[in-house]
Amino acid sequence: MTYLPIDKDRIKISLTRSEVARLFGESSPSGRDPKTGYVLRSLLKKAVRDMGYRPKRREIVARAVKNRRGGMDIFFSGQGKGSTKTNCFILEFSAIGNLADAARALVFSLPEFYGQGRLYFYEGKYRLLLPCLCAEFEIADLAGEFFGRTLTGECHKAMTEEYGRLILPEKAVGLTAKL
Repeated sequence: MTYLPIDKDRIKISLTRSEVARLFGESSPSGRDPKTGYVLRSLLKKAVRDMGYRPKRREIVARAVKNRRGGMDIFFSGQGKGSTKTNCFILEFSAIGNLADAARALVFSLPEFYGQGRLYFYEGKYRLLLPCLCAEFEIADLAGEFFGRTLTGECHKAMTEEYGRLILPEKAVGLTAKL
């Protein structure tokens, strides 16, 4: 089990495959299972006790994503699911492989994005334009995990749409996840 502070409001806990099996048992973690809540609370208490994790907000959001080693990464954030100030997110990747990996992880952790997005090629990089269906930190964590960069704002969106080459006009997340 590895604890990695991202910033003062966010922390990442990486679990190996055997740790996931020991903590959650045979079934995969589910928001409906009371055992999942108990395990997440105990991991959070350990982070508070051992690392001094103290987010600004009392509402803490947990997000679990399978990692490449067969284990699980759990992200805790004190930011909550507040509103965002932009109408889209732009994920930028230098390689198509990283884009495909990020799309698969996005579909796995946030399935509402499956039929979403447009893909552009702009200044030698792939840009995936996504609607705001979740909080910005959830997208930023995911992009960073796959060596991408998250951009927001109308200027980046307008530049991408105006000067970028449109590759996939719709359902880009689902289609790139299949690569």
